[in-house]
Amino acid sequence: MKKMSVILLTIFCATALVAWANQNPRIGVVFSAATQWGILQDGQIRLGDTHDFGSIALGKPASITFVVTNTGDAPLVITQVQASCGCTIAAWTKEPIAPGATGKVEATYNAAGLGAFHKSVTVSTNTSEGVQMLYFKGEVVNP
Repeated sequence: MKKMSVILLTIFCATALVAWANQNPRIGVVFSAATQWGILQDGQIRLGDTHDFGSIALGKPASITFVVTNTGDAPLVITQVQASCGCTIAAWTKEPIAPGATGKVEATYNAAGLGAFHKSVTVSTNTSEGVQMLYFKGEVVNP
């Protein structure tokens, strides 16, 4: 009798898990980039692509805003954004982003040292991918 109870409980749990997984809504996300100068040339930056600031003046922070569009059918939640170093400050939309709506991830590089830079921002979300990487680069020069 005890074995039969364990078998029935196992079958029930497996059935409940399959039913839950089939009802889990799809959450999608598209990142596009807008800088302080306007929308990038092609209007979107694909994950893994790098935004190039080009030459920026020493001591003049450079910012980029990645516009996040929820392409899924459930709320998108950006749980954390982490810059690759202390020279970059990151901010993001903290509220859930409804399907079809947009939010933002902003990164500001402080440009305190001369030379080339290549930085990343790690974006953690409730999507099936979980973590996305956004990249930017440039060169800090004397004005």
